[in-house]
Amino acid sequence: MGLLKSLVQDVFGRGKRPEAVVETALQRADEHARSGDEALAQGRTDDAETHFRAALAAKPEHARAQEGLGLTLLKKRRLDDAFLHLEMAHKLDPMNAEILVHWGLVELEMGNFELASRRFGHAIERSPGNPHAWLNLGLASFKLGQFANSVTQLEQAVTLSPDHALAWSNLALARRQADDVQGSLDAARRAIELRPSQGRFWVIQGDLQADAGDFAASDRSFEQARVLSPGSAETEIGLGKLRMSQGRPAEAEAAFRLALSREPTNADAGGGLGQLLLQQGRWAEGWTHYEARRRTIPGPVRSVPVPDWDGQTRAGERLLVHAEQGLGDIILFGTCLPDLIAAGVDVIVDLPARLAPLFQRSFPAVTICPDDGRHNGDTWLARLPPFDRHVPMGTLPRWLRASDPQFPTESTGYLRADPIAVQRWREQLAHLPRPIIGLSWRGGLLSTAGRQRSLDLVEMIEGLKHTGASFVCLQYGNVADERAHAEAVTGIRVHPGISGYGDLDDMAALSCAVDTVLTVCSTQAHLCGALGLDATVLVPVNPSWRYGAESPRMVWYPSLTLIRQTEAGNWQGPLAEAGRALAAKSVRHPA
Repeated sequence: MGLLKSLVQDVFGRGKRPEAVVETALQRADEHARSGDEALAQGRTDDAETHFRAALAAKPEHARAQEGLGLTLLKKRRLDDAFLHLEMAHKLDPMNAEILVHWGLVELEMGNFELASRRFGHAIERSPGNPHAWLNLGLASFKLGQFANSVTQLEQAVTLSPDHALAWSNLALARRQADDVQGSLDAARRAIELRPSQGRFWVIQGDLQADAGDFAASDRSFEQARVLSPGSAETEIGLGKLRMSQGRPAEAEAAFRLALSREPTNADAGGGLGQLLLQQGRWAEGWTHYEARRRTIPGPVRSVPVPDWDGQTRAGERLLVHAEQGLGDIILFGTCLPDLIAAGVDVIVDLPARLAPLFQRSFPAVTICPDDGRHNGDTWLARLPPFDRHVPMGTLPRWLRASDPQFPTESTGYLRADPIAVQRWREQLAHLPRPIIGLSWRGGLLSTAGRQRSLDLVEMIEGLKHTGASFVCLQYGNVADERAHAEAVTGIRVHPGISGYGDLDDMAALSCAVDTVLTVCSTQAHLCGALGLDATVLVPVNPSWRYGAESPRMVWYPSLTLIRQTEAGNWQGPLAEAGRALAAKSVRHPA
C-alpha cells in the first residue's frame, strides 16, 4: 500500500489525500473484476479479458482478477498465459481451493495429467467437500489410465453434488473402463435425467448400449443425439462405431467422413475411419488415419522429445520402439520387429515387464527395456539408453505393412518360447489322453467389445466334448470357479494349466506344449500366432479391425485359422465347425 501511495502522490501531486485516490483505484479494480466475472459467465471472453486486465492495472495483486484472467485465457486456449496468471493467483491466495482447481484445468489441457492430479488433490486438502475438485481429480485419473481411482473420485463428486450431470456422465465413462456394465449405463441414464437436452449425454449412452450389444437401443440414443445436436461430429463418430458393430461398413465410413468434414482434426473420427479401412485391407490410407489414435484418451501414446521415425534407415542412428495399447496389440505390432532388424536398424524396445523375457529370448541382439509401470514422464525416459529417433509400436505398420505383400507369409512366427519350460509342461500333461486342446474363452473388457467376443466355458465344452480330447486352461485370470462349474454341468474337467495371473512367458510355453489351441479373440490368439502355432480362433460378427472382415486367415499370423460367427451371440455354428476341425487334427507332439 505504501508504494501505491507514493506512486499516486507522484502522479497527482499533494492536492488529494493519497488514501482516497488508492481507495478509488481499488474500487475500480473490484468493479472491473466483477464486470469480468459477468462477461466470462456470459461467454464474452474478449470483454472479460479487458475488464480483468483493467482490474490488474489498478491492483496487480488482485487475486480474483488474476484467477479470472487465467480462466478467460484458458477458454481462449492461450494456455501458457493462463498458467502464469493462475500461478500468480495461487501465490496471492494459497488457501483458495477454486484457484487450484482452475490451475489444474490448465494442466489438464496442457496434457500434464500428473501435475493436474496434484493440483486437484491440493484443492481437496483445502476443501474436502468441493465437488469440482473431486470431479476433475477423477478426470485426471481417467486420463492417467487409473480407472478404479477415477470411479471412486467421481462417485465422491456425485455424492457431494447429486445433481451434477457432467459428473454422472464422466462416471459412466469411468465405470465403462472399469468393466462395470450396469453401473455405466445407470450413470449415463442419470446424466440424461438431469439434462435431457444435452446431446453428448445421449451419445455416451448410445456408446454404452452398443458395448452391451443392445444395438436397437443404441440406435435410438444416437437418433436423439442427432435431433439435439444436428451438427455434432461426436454423434457421427458414435454412429460410425455402431454401424461397424452392425456390419454396415459403407454407412460407418460415411459417418466417420462426415465427422471429419465437420472437425478435420478430430482424433476419434480419424481413428475410427482408420480402423474401418484397416479391417477392409485398405492399408495405406488406413494407417494414415490410424495415426490419430496418438491423440486419443484414454491412454495417449507417449510424447518423446526426439524426431519421429519416418521409415528410413540411417547409419549410426538408434531407434526407440515403445509399446502402446494392450498386450495383444504389442504382440501384433511386434511382427514388424524382424523387418527392422533385417534392415540393420539399431533398435531399443520398451515394453511391459510381463513381455520382456519372451521378447529378449526371441531378439537376443535387441536392447529390451522392461517397463514395470512405475515410471511416468521424465523418469520413464531417464531409465532408457540414448536414442536418436522414436516410433510408437502402432506406427511401425505404417512404414512396414502398407500393402498385402509386406505381411508375413511364413507360419513359423517370430516369438520363441522357453524350450525347458515347454518340456516341463509336456511332462506335466503326459498323463492326459490325447489330443490335448488348450482353451481360452474370454477376451477384452466392456470398452473393447468383451461381451461380444467371449462365451461361456460350459458352452465351449459342450461344443467340443464329442472330440474325445483333454482340455487345458489357457484363460488368463482367476477362473477356478468357472472351471468347477463347467465340470459340475458337463462332467468334463478342464486341467488348471495356468489358471490365475501367471506370466506370459510360461503361458507361451504351455501353449506350445498342448496339441492345439481353441481361443476367442484375445491376447491368447495373438500369442499363438506370434509363436507360429496351429490354433483356431472363434471370431464374433464384426470383430475388431485386427481380424479382417471375411477371410478364414489372419494376415498377421499365417498359422491361425479363423472361424467366424454368422449371427451375433450365437456360437453354436462356429463351435460345431471348430469341433470337426479339431477332431480331425493329428496329435502335435507324439507321446
